[in-house]
Amino acid sequence: FAGEDGAGLSTEDAAREVLIRALEKGSDEQKLGALSLIQRKGIYQVFPAILHALFGDNPEINRAAYETLWHLGSAGAEIPDPKQFGFG
Repeated sequence: FAGEDGAGLSTEDAAREVLIRALEKGSDEQKLGALSLIQRKGIYQVFPAILHALFGDNPEINRAAYETLWHLGSAGAEIPDPKQFGFG
């Protein structure tokens, strides 16, 4: 996604921003890849984007977002209330 988006990944913040954009604008495959990376790396600073994926209209992406949140929570990340981001 970063290559298609013309984004560089020189810093951790830039990489997080690319993950957020992939979840917002990427293809379904790119969204699933972003969620997988977030889950594997324990990147918890992108909760709003994960919640958007969770409450979106694609069941496969919804499930992947749920599993990502579950893994982050089980690793000790504090899962914010979805109401904080306009959900629920």
